[in-house]
Amino acid sequence: MKVLIVKLGAIGDVIMATPLVGAIRRRDPHAEIVWMCGEAAAPLVAALDRVEPLVVSETALLGASTVRKIRAVCAAWRRLLGRRFDLIITGYSDRRYRLLSLAARARERRAFDRGGGRWWPTPGRYHGDEYVRLFLNRDGPEAGLAELPQIDVAPSPGLRATLAGLGRGVIALAPGGARNALGDSPLRRWPLASYARLAAELARRGWRIALTGAASDGWTRAAFEKIPVVDLIGKTALVDLIAVYRECGAVVTHDSGPMHLAILAGAPTVALFGPTLPSEKVPRSEKIRVLHGGAGLACRPCYDGRTYAPCRDNRCLGAIAPAAVADAVEELIGPAAVRASGRASKLVPGF
Repeated sequence: MKVLIVKLGAIGDVIMATPLVGAIRRRDPHAEIVWMCGEAAAPLVAALDRVEPLVVSETALLGASTVRKIRAVCAAWRRLLGRRFDLIITGYSDRRYRLLSLAARARERRAFDRGGGRWWPTPGRYHGDEYVRLFLNRDGPEAGLAELPQIDVAPSPGLRATLAGLGRGVIALAPGGARNALGDSPLRRWPLASYARLAAELARRGWRIALTGAASDGWTRAAFEKIPVVDLIGKTALVDLIAVYRECGAVVTHDSGPMHLAILAGAPTVALFGPTLPSEKVPRSEKIRVLHGGAGLACRPCYDGRTYAPCRDNRCLGAIAPAAVADAVEELIGPAAVRASGRASKLVPGF
């Protein structure tokens, strides 16, 4: 079986689509899989087992002039010209994304579609389950749940030394993120001041704190100047973060790429939500604790896939108290004293 997956988008969107690889392999262990992705997610796709990345310019496709968009589409066509697939899966309902694979030949093409059947993603369901359903062409109890892949990451020698020095009593925070080729989404971020108060509270309870994120998240550093932290912001490549999160006691972050990377790494994760719906973004797992702020707000959740309700102060996320997050960390993995003693930690369900 030869399969082409067309899924660009933010890191989190790509991670939620990775269960497709396992679903395809379970049907055909020797399947040839090509994944059309953007530049940002290319290292992640390349780390998947026997998956060929076909990289297109996402910045040109989504935010450039018409001429650059046409050139980007033509570049994708040149890469696919003459190639044949048994199935092409386009992980979008927007029909324009189907143009990207027109140069390839396929026995069958599937995409999310509002017209007929149950092809449109079901609101409230984990998106990973919906991608698997699209591939299996099967709905109902027999469809099965999404399984995130195991990604083997070999950290660089420098990162390996850093990880060895962290120990297991470290809580990783990712206060930035929520940014992709389409723009910035500040309404998805827990307030930076709340992260600083959380770091101070966790340090008071005996935990060590690591700050993580891309180089573009450097603006968050100033909030932690008076708090002892291990600063890893901008010091890890995308897939390196998977190795970092595996070594940490837990990860705390909001709906963002780092949250999805932590879940992919299998790290105990406290996920903070406000305008988006947790059940669509987070799989069922005993290792995940979800805090959804703003229960009394009529507008929550407000994100409809494109825009948010008018809001200037993240009232829903701001309603999540730092002390409550610290409690959630210790409910998930046990107090720092218990971790230091080596006794087993107690996990609680994510929902």
